[in-house]
Amino acid sequence: MVSRFRENSSGVIFWLLLLSIGLHVSFFQHPPEIIAAQGTGALGGMFYLLPPLPPIILVLVYHALIVFQALRLNHIASELRLYPKVAYVVGMTYILLTALFEQWAHITPALICNSLLIWLFGKMVRLQEVSLTRPVIYNIGMIAGLSVVLYHPAVTLVLLCLLALAILRPFHLNEWFIMLLGVVTPFYFLISVLFLSNSLEDIWLYIPEWSWHLPLPAHGLKTLLATAILWGVLLLVGIYLWRSHAKRTLIQVRKAWAVLLFMLLVLLPVMVICKDAGFESGIMAMVPAAAFIAGIFLFPRRTWLPALLFWLLTLLSLYNTWQH
Repeated sequence: MVSRFRENSSGVIFWLLLLSIGLHVSFFQHPPEIIAAQGTGALGGMFYLLPPLPPIILVLVYHALIVFQALRLNHIASELRLYPKVAYVVGMTYILLTALFEQWAHITPALICNSLLIWLFGKMVRLQEVSLTRPVIYNIGMIAGLSVVLYHPAVTLVLLCLLALAILRPFHLNEWFIMLLGVVTPFYFLISVLFLSNSLEDIWLYIPEWSWHLPLPAHGLKTLLATAILWGVLLLVGIYLWRSHAKRTLIQVRKAWAVLLFMLLVLLPVMVICKDAGFESGIMAMVPAAAFIAGIFLFPRRTWLPALLFWLLTLLSLYNTWQH
C-alpha cells in the first residue's frame, strides 16, 4: 500500500482520499461533530453560532479539510525538496497521524488552524529568497497574529515566526519591526471593531491565557498512552533518519528542516501551557511531525518495514476511534 504513495502521480490523490475515508470508517456510525471550547478564540465563538448541520455535510467537510491540508503540506515538501524523491508520502503520513486519536476526528478550531499553519510554513521558507520583499515578512506576521485571534493555543506561532526570521534571514532590525507589525495588525482591527460596537471590554476574551494542565481523557487512558509512545518512537526515528541524510542536502533545505524542528518544539507543549486548550490542540503538532515521520516510509530499502508500520498505524487508528 505504501508503494502507491511513493509514486509521483496525480492519481495518488484518489488514494489519499480513500485512506482518509478508510481510517474514519467509524463516521458511518458516529459522524464528526463541531467542537469548540469556550475561551479558545474567535473560531470557538463562530462555531457556537453555526446551525446544526446534517451528518453527511460534516463528514464531507472533515475529509475535505484533512485531504486538502495533506496535499498542501505534501506540495510544499516536494517544492522544497525535503526528500530526494518527489512523492505523496508526507501527505499520507499526515492523514495517518491525524487519525490516531478520537479527539482529532472532529471539526475543531485546531483542525482549521492547521490550514493557516501550513500556509504560514509555506510563507516562512520564502524568507531565504534574496529578493524577498517586505510585504512577505509582514504577511507572515499577520498570518501568525490572525491564527492567535482565531485560536489562542496558536500563540506560540509568534515565537516560531521570530525564530524562522533569525534562522533564514540576516539580521535587519527593520524586518523584525515589520514582522511584529504584522502580528499586531489583526488585533488592531479587532480592537477597532469592538470599539465601534461598544464592546471594548470583551477584548480580554481574545487574549491568550496561560495555565499548566494536562488534558487527558476520562477513559481509554492506557490506549492513549500506548499510541502516544508509539508516535514518540516514530518521531525520534524520523528525526534520526533526517539527521543521517541532512549532510547530503543543500543548506536551504537544512534550514527549512530547522524551521520544522522549531515548529514541532513550540507546538508540542501547547496543550499543557495554554488555558482551555484541550487534547484536540495536539493535532497542530502533526504538521511538522508528518514531515519527519515520512522519512520512515521513504528511506528504508526493504519495503516490509514501511508496510508494517503503515498497517500498525491504520489498525491503531481504527481501534482508537471505534472504541469510543
